[in-house]
Amino acid sequence: MQGRKTALIVRMSDGQRDELLSCLRAQKTPVGLAKRAWAMLLLADGQSYAATARQVGLAERHVRKWAKRFLSA
Repeated sequence: MQGRKTALIVRMSDGQRDELLSCLRAQKTPVGLAKRAWAMLLLADGQSYAATARQVGLAERHVRKWAKRFLSA
């Protein structure tokens, strides 16, 4: 794999993971929120930003933006 390593490594507790998973399972969750939750779960599982963006259907810069927000919270 080429390219530089990212400084943003997403890690989450079991409680955070459970909260995001329940958000994904809920039928009333808005699509944007569900995409962000799915992206954070994929990043926490070790997937790259580019692969996560392709899978979720967001731009890579938006995945990075939400990762920064998730890590600062």
